[in-house]
Amino acid sequence: GNWSSTSTWSTGTVPGPADNVEIEHAVTLDIATADVFGLTITNSGNLSLGGNEIMVSGEFDAQSGSTFSAGGGTIRLDGGNQTYRHAGDITHGNLILGGTGTKTLDYFSNNILFVEDLLQVSTGVQLSFTDTPEIVLNNNSDFENRGTITSTEKWSLIVDGTSHDVEGGDFENVSFQTGATVNQLSDFNYDGEVTTLSIAATWNMNGHNIDLGTDWTFDA
Repeated sequence: GNWSSTSTWSTGTVPGPADNVEIEHAVTLDIATADVFGLTITNSGNLSLGGNEIMVSGEFDAQSGSTFSAGGGTIRLDGGNQTYRHAGDITHGNLILGGTGTKTLDYFSNNILFVEDLLQVSTGVQLSFTDTPEIVLNNNSDFENRGTITSTEKWSLIVDGTSHDVEGGDFENVSFQTGATVNQLSDFNYDGEVTTLSIAATWNMNGHNIDLGTDWTFDA
């Protein structure tokens, strides 16, 4: 059913900012912005953002077996300390880590996060991981880190689109899968490997620095 329809919900009312929402069937977000406290998509649940925005200020859990169609839409974590868990490969339009405190990304087993538009870590936010994930930038998607990466686990950045702005970051590996152009907007670190799989790939440093770890390679 549609998110805006009272018949979709067991309470007979549309969820609001104070509600913990559990989705056990197919739901389509048909309003520009939905604001809830907690969100769980169960193993029988299906949530489609349809190009709209879901704001969550508590925990967000997409369980194993659930279906979450986030491409083209926006997920905004806007509370204090929060954990975002998902059990499969999810393609995000915009993933905005806002509010305050630490945002922990828990990827269960697959450890891959696909981004079509923007992954943003807002000012004052700490980002942490429970494992070593891969962040894949598709299309013309961008990465903005204006917060702090506090996790001892580092991520790998995979560039798989056309043109990408990258601001900040502390990476294990960086990989160019296509003839993409990366515009570096600030200093960042990497500890492992930089690999380019296309001779057409371009990395514009724009006067910024790359801090190298103790064990690194550059394979162009």
